Parts: sequence; C-alpha cells; structure tokens
Amino acid sequence: MNHCLIQAVINSSPQMRYTKDNKTPIAEMTVNFKGLRDEDPSRELKVLGWGNIAQEMVGQLKEGQNIVIEGRLRMNSLTRKDGTKEKQPELTASRIHNISPAGQINSEKKLCDHWKIDYILCRDSGSYAQMNWEEIVYKSDMKLFLVKKPKLKFKNSLIFFNYDDLINQITIKKL
Repeated sequence: MNHCLIQAVINSSPQMRYTKDNKTPIAEMTVNFKGLRDEDPSRELKVLGWGNIAQEMVGQLKEGQNIVIEGRLRMNSLTRKDGTKEKQPELTASRIHNISPAGQINSEKKLCDHWKIDYILCRDSGSYAQMNWEEIVYKSDMKLFLVKKPKLKFKNSLIFFNYDDLINQITIKKL
C-alpha cells in the first residue's frame, strides 16, 4: 500500500484545468516541506487533485497555508530540453487537511487512527517527539521511518539515511 502523509506549506495556490475527453477537473499546486535535519534544505513537491478533491483545493486552499496532505506518492519521468531524463516526485492527494500549529495538536495517536495513517517519518534525534512516535508505533500496526539508526529497533521500524532512499522504498518496492 502506498499511503503517504506529508505536512507542508503551500508554495503556489492551486490551479484548475480539465481533461480533454470527459472534463474531469484536475488541480495542481506545489508545496514545501522541511528537510529531515536542520541543515537540510526544504523540498518542493508537486501535488495533484482530481475531481472533488481538485474543486476543494481550488476553493479552500491558498498560498502560505499549513496543511497535511494524504495521498499516493509516485515518481514522474520527465525529459528536459537537452534530452536528459529527470525523475520528480508527485503526490496525488486523496485528502487535504488544514492544520493548526503543531503545539495545538494533543493526540497524535487519535489523529493517526482517524486518518488511517500507516507510515510515520521521524528524525532520530532522541527528542520527546521521537519517543512519542516510537511508543505509538510499538502499540500499533504502523511503520516508523527514522532518518538514522534508532536507539531501539521495533518490529515495524525501517531505517533510512536520506530522503531519496525513503522515496525509492515507497514508490518502487510498494511498502
């Protein structure tokens, strides 16, 4: 199952277009999300919405909003003008949630259950947030992705040392 959850800030307001044959609405926007480490640059990600999701995106979302996006991640192969090929990640949204600042979210476990989240991405920093996610994952069927080797390895833990390895694992091996 390829079900991703990403917290991001909208970089460009959604733009609507339609398919040629059946006039299905498609919305497209870009979002930025922080790197896994403090020194990592933020990343840009293309987000697509189809049908009702597209209409909700255009009607409710604006540049600068802090959101959580649920959806399916895939890699797009593009051909540049010089003929070389490039791969870019793209998220097809199934749900988009406006969120309040992180300090106001009290119960991550309830949110994970409500949103049916299967994967958690966490930096291995030894912080309270990491310990909290490790405890939630230990008591559930979710999988925890850590940027570097965790202090304790749980049955559902997978370890990644960089963003590209995580993207490849999700899109190629179909976790």
